[in-house]
Amino acid sequence: MTPLERPSHRKLIAGFSVIVGLFFYVGLCVWLAVDVLPQHWLMELIFYPIAGCAWIWPAAKAIRWSAR
Repeated sequence: MTPLERPSHRKLIAGFSVIVGLFFYVGLCVWLAVDVLPQHWLMELIFYPIAGCAWIWPAAKAIRWSAR
């Protein structure tokens, strides 16, 4: 295997960090939705789309970093 064909350690680190980070992020979102936010349909309508999209930016940065 040439150095260009060898898998990068960055991909392993980025993949692991995205999976672990997403696990903790989901736990945080569930805790916020159940225990912190008021149980009102309008709050849920605002919270869930924001929480559902907020993880994309950090994950994309990690994936971009691993591709370097």
